[in-house]
Amino acid sequence: MRRKHLIFSFILFLSSTVVMAGPEVIPLGGNEKIPPLKSRTYSFTLKDAETRQARFYADVRFDWKTLGGYTSGMSVTANGRPVNGARLLNKPLKFKMRNGTIGNWSRPDSSGYILMYAGDFSDSIRTNRQYIYGLVEDNQHPFRFVFDLSGLLTHGQRNEVKINATHSVGLVVENVKLELDDKAMPRINDPAKNVTPAPTGPLPDYQQKTSQSVKPQISASPGGALEIRANGYQFDLNTKLSLPGGKWLNVPAASEAPQETPHYTFTRKIEWKDSRISVKDTFTNKEKHVAGVRLENRLSFPGEAKRILRGGIVSDLKQTSDSAHPSIFAELPGMSVGMVAEDDILRVQHRMMKEKNAVLLSDDSLGLPPEGSHTLEWSIYFTPGGYYDFVNLVRREQGTNFTWNGKLAFPRSKSIVDWNVKNVTPAFLRQYLAEYPVNMVMTHTATSPNISRANSTIEKPWLGHGTAEPLFTWWAERTRALVKVMGEVDPKVRVYAYLHKNLCSEPGWPSKYRDSVALGTNGEVLTAGEMGLFVPTPNNSYGKALLEVCRFLVEDLNANLYIDEICLGVGSRAPYPEWDGCTVQINPFTHEVVRKLSIPNLLVKPWLEQVMALLKKNNKKLLANGSPATRTLQNHHAEHFIEHGAGESGLIGAHLCTPLAWDGYVVGKPGYDHFRESLDSGALAITWSGPWNDHTFPFTPVEIRPGYLIGKERIITKLSGRFGWNDSCKAVVYVYDGQGVRVAAPDFKILEENGKTVFEIRMPGDHVAVIVKQ
Repeated sequence: MRRKHLIFSFILFLSSTVVMAGPEVIPLGGNEKIPPLKSRTYSFTLKDAETRQARFYADVRFDWKTLGGYTSGMSVTANGRPVNGARLLNKPLKFKMRNGTIGNWSRPDSSGYILMYAGDFSDSIRTNRQYIYGLVEDNQHPFRFVFDLSGLLTHGQRNEVKINATHSVGLVVENVKLELDDKAMPRINDPAKNVTPAPTGPLPDYQQKTSQSVKPQISASPGGALEIRANGYQFDLNTKLSLPGGKWLNVPAASEAPQETPHYTFTRKIEWKDSRISVKDTFTNKEKHVAGVRLENRLSFPGEAKRILRGGIVSDLKQTSDSAHPSIFAELPGMSVGMVAEDDILRVQHRMMKEKNAVLLSDDSLGLPPEGSHTLEWSIYFTPGGYYDFVNLVRREQGTNFTWNGKLAFPRSKSIVDWNVKNVTPAFLRQYLAEYPVNMVMTHTATSPNISRANSTIEKPWLGHGTAEPLFTWWAERTRALVKVMGEVDPKVRVYAYLHKNLCSEPGWPSKYRDSVALGTNGEVLTAGEMGLFVPTPNNSYGKALLEVCRFLVEDLNANLYIDEICLGVGSRAPYPEWDGCTVQINPFTHEVVRKLSIPNLLVKPWLEQVMALLKKNNKKLLANGSPATRTLQNHHAEHFIEHGAGESGLIGAHLCTPLAWDGYVVGKPGYDHFRESLDSGALAITWSGPWNDHTFPFTPVEIRPGYLIGKERIITKLSGRFGWNDSCKAVVYVYDGQGVRVAAPDFKILEENGKTVFEIRMPGDHVAVIVKQ
C-alpha cells in the first residue's frame, strides 16, 4: 500500500451482451491509504459502447485521528483529464456547517476537492452537535464522492481514474467502485445543465425602494422590562448585570435612572433615532482596581421565529461572534427584528445567542479601568421586510453607502521579473492598461529575484514581510517606478503597496521585537513558520518600526497602502504586556476578574489610526483584505474586500461594510463565474477579469440584494426583472451570456410609467446585465 508510485491496475472486461436489471457495479478497491502528495490509480477496460452512465464512487477523508476541520486535499482525473465539480452527482457543491460557514467542495470548473479531517467514516461529523464543522444538511455526505465519467472514458482500451493527495496530510479511501447505469443521475452541479431560460411572463419588480423601518411604541412594563409594540407584536427587553458571588441583577430595562452595584454604576440612555431604538449603556467603576462586568440583553417575542441569523448566517452553535457583522436577526411572520452592536468594544467582545422566541446580545468580558468608565452602544431595528431589508436599513443608518472605486488588478505578466524597473516604461504601462483597463493596481508581496523559496532562510528570506520590506530594494525600486510612471500615463490609476501588519521576515526578528510578539490564549508566543507574528501598537517597538515602513511606502515610494488581513492576522484574546483597557477574563461562577486580557483588534486600533492619519496627510488611500472589526476603522470608508477562499459566508459577513469580492488570480471564464456567483451573495467583484467588469465602477450602493445590486450610477443584475431608480432617466445596458460574451441584441425594454423610467430585462439564468445610468 505504501509503494512509491502506488499504481494498481484492475483490468475489467465488461461484456455488452449482458443485460442488467439495475446498475452494474464493479468493485475497484477497499480500504487503503494514499500518502501525502502521492496518487492511487484505478484501472479498468470497457468493452461496450457508452450507452450507460459511468459513475465513479469513492469515500475519502484525511488520514487523521479525530474530527479536525477541513481543507483542500484531493484532485481527480480520468485518463489524464480533470474530473471537475460539474461532474459531482451525489451532493451539491455548496454545503453548510454547524457554525454557519458556507463552503464549497469544489468549483464547477475545478478538479480539486475539499476533504474532512476525521478518524473514521462514521456519521459523527453530522451527529456530534458540539463539533462546529459538522454538516447540517441531509443531502450532504461528508466523505462520499460520486462522479459522472461520461465522455472521459474510452472503450476497448484501458481507462485510468487517479485520486491525487494534494495536501501534506495523506488520505484514507474506501468503497471505490464503478457503476454503469442505463438510468443517469442528473448533473446537479453542472451550470450548463441547469440554465433557466429567459422568462416570458410577468417580471418581478426590483425597482429601487427605500428599506422601511417600523417605529415602535415603547413603555415600561410592571415587571421592569422595556415593552416594545410593533406591527401587532409585543417585544420585551430584559437586561441583567453581574454581581459578586456569581449573582445577577435584573435591572429595569426601561429606566434611565442610575443602577448601583457594589463595584460599578450602570446608566442607560434610550432614544428613537431615525430608524432604530438606540441604546447607550454606561458602566462606571467605583473601585481603584479593575472591575469586570458580565451583561445580557434578552429581546423576547411571542411565538417562534421563522429563522434566526447571526452575522447574516444560520448557525447551530450556542453562541457566535462576528465583529464585522455584529448582528442577530429574527424573521417573524409579517415583520423582522434585529439587534446590532455599534461601538468598538461591543463589536469585538459581544456574544450572540438565540432561543426559539428570543434573541440575546451579551458581553462576558467587559473590563473597567480603575475609577474609569465605558459606554456600550447598540441598536434594535424593526422592519416589515426580510434580512436584506434589515441589512440595507443598517447600512443606511451607519453611513456605509459610500462610493466603491474598483476595478483592481495585480501587475500581471508571464513572469514577475517582467516588471523590473527598466521595463516599467510608459509604453509598457499603456499596453498593460489596454489589456487590463483598471483603476487600481496592488503590488505583490515584497520579493527578490535572487532568492528562491527553496533557498529561503530566517536570515535570508525570500519574502519581505513587515519591517523587512525596505530591505527588498528590487521590489521597492520597482514599486517606486510603477507609481511614478503610472502617474505620468494615467494619474487616475492608484498604485497600492503591499503590507501585512502582523507578519515579519526582517532578519533578526526573533530577538528584535520581543515586546510586540503575538500571543496565544495562554500567553504562548505565536509564529508563522520562519516568520514572526507581531501586534503593532503606538507604544511597542514593532509598532514604531512598522509605522516608519508605512512612511517609507507612502512618502518615499509615493504609493497608496494595501494592508493584507487587516483584522484577521492575529485574533486570540491573550495576556499582552499592554492592556487594551476594556477586556478581562471573568470567572463565570464567582464573577471575579481572573486576569486582564487584550483583544488584538482593540489593541492595534490606535496604531491603525496613526496609519490613517499618515494616509490622509499625504492624500493617499487604504485598501484592505478583510472587513473592519471596529466602527472606528469602518468610519474611514476605505474599501475592504473578501478573498474568494472565504466563500459565501465571507461575503455575507461583509454586508454591513463593503461586500467586495476578490479573486486576483483568475481572468476569462473563471473570473466571469466569480463575478456572477458573487452577486448571489449581494457582493460585487472588485477585481477585473474581463470586459464584463468594464462598466461596474464607480459604484455607490443604494441597495444590496441577492442576485442584484442597485447603485446611484448603475444596476448590476443576474436576475431578469423590472429595474429602475424611481426617477426619469436614460440608461444603456450591457448584457453578457454564460461565457462572458457580450450579447449583441439583448431583450431590454425602456418604459415610462407614471413619470418614471422602468427598465425591463429578460435573459437566461447564466447571463448578467449592467444597466448604466446616463
